[in-house]
Amino acid sequence: MQLDMTITSYDFSMIWPQIAVVVFLLAGLLVDLLDKRGETTTIGIFSIFGMIVAGAFTIGLWNSAATVFDGMIIVDNYSLVFNLIFILGFILTALISIRSLPREGYNYSEYYILLMGATLGMMIMASAGNLLTVFIGIETLSISLYVLAGFARKREESNEAALKYLLLGAFSTGFLLYGIALIYGTTGTTDLTGIRDFFILSQSGPSIVLIAGVMLLLAGLMFKVSLVPFHMWAPDLYQGAPTPVAAFMSTGAKAAAFAVLFRVLVTALPAMIEYWRPVLYVIAILTMTIGNITAISQQNIKRMLAFSSIAHAGYLVIAILAFNQLGATAIMYYLLVYTLMNLGAFGVLAAMRRKNQANETLASFAGLANRAPFYAAMMAVFMLSLAGIPPMAGFIGKFMIFSAAIKEYSAGQSDMLPLVIIAVTNAVVSVFFYLRVVVVMYMNEPEQDLDSEPVNLAAGLSLIISAAGIFFLGIVPSYALDFIQNAILNLPK
Repeated sequence: MQLDMTITSYDFSMIWPQIAVVVFLLAGLLVDLLDKRGETTTIGIFSIFGMIVAGAFTIGLWNSAATVFDGMIIVDNYSLVFNLIFILGFILTALISIRSLPREGYNYSEYYILLMGATLGMMIMASAGNLLTVFIGIETLSISLYVLAGFARKREESNEAALKYLLLGAFSTGFLLYGIALIYGTTGTTDLTGIRDFFILSQSGPSIVLIAGVMLLLAGLMFKVSLVPFHMWAPDLYQGAPTPVAAFMSTGAKAAAFAVLFRVLVTALPAMIEYWRPVLYVIAILTMTIGNITAISQQNIKRMLAFSSIAHAGYLVIAILAFNQLGATAIMYYLLVYTLMNLGAFGVLAAMRRKNQANETLASFAGLANRAPFYAAMMAVFMLSLAGIPPMAGFIGKFMIFSAAIKEYSAGQSDMLPLVIIAVTNAVVSVFFYLRVVVVMYMNEPEQDLDSEPVNLAAGLSLIISAAGIFFLGIVPSYALDFIQNAILNLPK
């Protein structure tokens, strides 16, 4: 049988956002070459403009429903919403980086090129219609992140973080590829809809080999999401990597991994829910609990945010386990809100950092309200939202996840109620270490006299956008929810 692999102009018209990123990535190399001043501001602004162009193309494709390149790429509202989340994360990260990187002594234009490469990988992941496309997207993302993690190459902790991430990432890639190989060997295809059709046509249950392939595939994806027990790289990486890189990894990379995980489970593996659901159920409990409990003892705020990120991944798994339309909506809404919250928190850390002064410990935030009231107010907003305090958007996000689980419980899935109780308990526990940061900023006196912190324009703009988005999505969530619900209409029910 001969396959028709003809690539038409229509195919390319469906991937204009990805093409725009590639064009600006390559053009950025020339811009850097022609800029004789040796500053990164120009390439930073240029990359932001490129992402705005990619965002315009993304909006132009809205309501498209196409499968192109022989099923390798799916262009639908689901992937387009995630594209917008990735682009938003990139813009906020670039704004944070424009001044923080030169101040830390890492004034290299390659940084923005690598960020664009990572964003391209995320877009490919969100649009993947084939397990091979998933792999290509993950590797495009990972290779960029390996370099970005060690970008502060003069710092030992940055080199250590990059090496750990590289080694563990290689192992997770091995799991992923082996899982894909076993799935292909059993089903005869790597296409997501083809795998689903295999189960429909199959007269018998899945074989041991297929079950093993699915579990290995999930293991590779769970590493990217930092779910327990594949989570221990995250705290060391977030602490060692440059702060804007840690912000970008904790939001965009996590959103891309969840986009892939949910699409694979919903599109390709709904017939195997009885096998993967118990595994994710246990992992959700462990991830929430270990993440929150470990975060309590952290004195370094970047490590605290890393364990917080792990815990939030556990909450998102609950929405996957709900396996309904409300759960899908909750995942996308929560990832949008989480991008604003976490990028904002890391943005404050990046804005306060100096070349020889990290300002990352809890003690360094003592009395911040007096010497940097703007940064203190912004950090308070992000901490309160992460804690799920109304009217912040973080509260709506958690409420939607728990509502999706309760809806499934009402429909007869009895094990969802204990999961919700454990999740709510964990959410209450997390309030302690989030509010502790606010108390230290406003109630404690600094251990030594510190200079006032001037507000950086680019970083300040990023923080204001994040804070405004948190309040808007928390007070008037209906606009975003209507937009997202339209994006999941074409997903398998």
